[in-house]
Amino acid sequence: MDDYSRPWQSEGISSKIKHVVMEEGIQGIGDFSFVSCTELIDFQIPTTVTYMGEGCGSNQSDYCPKVETFNVAPGSTHYVSVDGVLYSADMTRLVRVPQNYPATEFNVPDSIETVDDEAFKECSNLQKVTIPENVKIIDGFLFFDCKNLTEIYLPASLGSASQFQ
Repeated sequence: MDDYSRPWQSEGISSKIKHVVMEEGIQGIGDFSFVSCTELIDFQIPTTVTYMGEGCGSNQSDYCPKVETFNVAPGSTHYVSVDGVLYSADMTRLVRVPQNYPATEFNVPDSIETVDDEAFKECSNLQKVTIPENVKIIDGFLFFDCKNLTEIYLPASLGSASQFQ
């Protein structure tokens, strides 16, 4: 997606946005749609969103350091949010923990089988993460730049961990 398709990128508007509410009917969120939205606190995602591009959802908060929560409208068949964390609707994939997630500990739900690339990237408050036995796949740079993370519990059943940082 080019800059002209993100009108809030011009004239410093992006740094003033605190909440994003997407209306029903929006089907996808393009690559880096919310880049430089440094004051963004939460995303309201409609049931109609079926695609989140690079720099969105899975690592959107790289550019939005204050995001505390993802909220998905009830009834979505692609995504769900639980306590502000973004998952696949069937709860088998952890998509993203918000960068400014307020808790210091996070226990990945037992239903999760895959943890997406950069799912915990730059989560500044996290100190401890526990991943359950059900998880078989951990994608790259999972804990990249988690400055306060001191404890990670990985299951013996884990099949692979690529570029684990």
